[in-house]
Amino acid sequence: MLTAAAWTLALIGATYWAIVSFAGLRTMRSLTRLVDEPADPDRALSSVTIVVAARDEAASMRHEAESIAAFDHPSLDAVLVDDRSTDATGRLLDEIAARDSRVHVIHVEELPDGWLGKVHALEQGRRIATGEWLLFTDADVELAPDLPRRAVAFADRHGLDALALLPSVRSDGVLVAGVVATFSRWLVVGARLWRAADPERTDAFGVGACNFVRRDALERAGGFEWLRLDVADDAALAQLIAAGGGRTMLASGVGLVSVRWQDSVRGMTRGFEKYGGSGGIGSIRAAVALASLALLGEVASWVALPLAALGSSPGSAMLAVATIVLATLSGIAVSDRAGSPRGFWMSGPVAPALVWWMQVRAAWLEHRRGGIVWRDTFYATADLRAAKRYRLPGFKASKPPSVTQQPPAR
Repeated sequence: MLTAAAWTLALIGATYWAIVSFAGLRTMRSLTRLVDEPADPDRALSSVTIVVAARDEAASMRHEAESIAAFDHPSLDAVLVDDRSTDATGRLLDEIAARDSRVHVIHVEELPDGWLGKVHALEQGRRIATGEWLLFTDADVELAPDLPRRAVAFADRHGLDALALLPSVRSDGVLVAGVVATFSRWLVVGARLWRAADPERTDAFGVGACNFVRRDALERAGGFEWLRLDVADDAALAQLIAAGGGRTMLASGVGLVSVRWQDSVRGMTRGFEKYGGSGGIGSIRAAVALASLALLGEVASWVALPLAALGSSPGSAMLAVATIVLATLSGIAVSDRAGSPRGFWMSGPVAPALVWWMQVRAAWLEHRRGGIVWRDTFYATADLRAAKRYRLPGFKASKPPSVTQQPPAR
C-alpha cells in the first residue's frame, strides 16, 4: 500500500509540475520585455496623466514626488488622490503640488455607498485627468524615469488601448520569496497569462502596479463605475477595455517597474483578507477546492519521498527527486526572467502550505463575517458577488454595459 501511495503521489507531483513549469516558461517567452524594445526618438509621444490613489501612505509619497520629477516624458502630469487618509498623506500631497505645477491633488473626505475606496479614488482621478494615456499605479511602486516614454511609444506603435506591465517583485526572507513564487505560479496557470500577452486575442489581464489605459477607451466604457465593488479591479480593468473591443496586452516591466509586495508573511496574510474567499472565481467553495488541489500538486513529490522509503520503492523516490530538481530549475529560470528573487526554492513545501492557509483563512473570515472588512469598511458578500467582474478563464463573467461599443478606427 505504501508503494502504491508513493507512486500515486510521485505521478501527481510530476504531472502538476510539468503543467506549472510549462505554463511559467511559456508565459515568460510570450511576454514582451518593454526594456528590450527599441527606442523610437522620432515618434511624437501621446500625453500621459499618472493617477495614484493613496491612503495613509505618507512614507511612500516622498518617493512618489521624486519619481514624478524624474520622468523624462515631455507631456506628463499627475493626479494624486488622498483617499481619506488619517496620517500626513494629504498634507504631503499638497506640498508636492505646490512645488510641481504638473501635479493636481484631490482629497476624498467620504466614501459613497457601493464603492471600494481605492476604485472610487481612481475614478475621481480619472475624471479630471487630461492625458491621452492614463497610468494607474500605486505609491509604493518604483518606476524608471523612462517608463512612461517607452510604454506610450510602444502602445501607440502597436495600436493598443491598454498595456499592463508585470513588475519585478522584491521580497525579504526565504518564506516571503516562497509565498510570492507560489502565488505567482497559481496566478500564471489560473489566469493563463500567456494568452493575455497576445493583443490579437480577447484574453486580458491588468496589473495594479502599472496599468496604462487609453483615456478615450476608458471613457467609452464608463470609467470605473462597472468595477466599483470588485477587489480585483486592476485585473478586471483590462477585461473591461477588451469587452468594449479594445486591444489589450500584458507585457514584462522587468527593469522598469518594481514593487515590494509585502515585508512579511504576516502582512501577506492580512493582505489576503481583501480578496476574501472567492478571489477571481466568485465562489468560496470553488476557490478553496482549487487551492487545495494546487496544494496537493505542490507537495505531492515531497510526501512521496518518505512513503517511498518506507515502502522500499526506489523508482517512485527517483521520480519524486527528479520532479523536485526540475521544478526548482524551471522556477529559477522563470524567476530570473521575471526579475524575482531566487531564494524561493529554500522554502520547499512550506510556502505553498502558507498560501493555502491564507486562502482558507480569508474564506473562513468572509464566511464568519458575512463579508470582508477592508480599510475600516465592511462589504457584504452578497454585494461583492453581485458586483464581481473579474473572472479567471473558464468561469463565467458578466458583461459590461459598453460591451457592444466599438472603439473608433485609428
